[in-house]
Amino acid sequence: MSQASGLPLDGLRIIELGHYIAAPFATRLLADLGAEVIKVEPPEGDPVRGWGSQVEGHAVWFSVHGRNKLSVTLDLKNPDDKAKLRQLVGRADALVENFRPGQLERYGLG
Repeated sequence: MSQASGLPLDGLRIIELGHYIAAPFATRLLADLGAEVIKVEPPEGDPVRGWGSQVEGHAVWFSVHGRNKLSVTLDLKNPDDKAKLRQLVGRADALVENFRPGQLERYGLG
């Protein structure tokens, strides 16, 4: 969010490495409260983009969890994209992720 929203979390920047339900739902609440949420998606996109009913080619489910968020595509197996992620996280107030335990370490990001 580039303009002051007057919402409680205005001015906070959150990076989301989330998929499916838990992290995307949590960060949606943060975004609804004014935080700038940047969702990191894999090159093939978030799997939820294909879930359930579609309206004009867009999944309703993703629209609910993706609202009020920015997004960026990064391949966490690519060294250049890992460096970009580190830069994003370095300028953020928090990182929210819901990978399995040890997954970030396997990507070399733990």
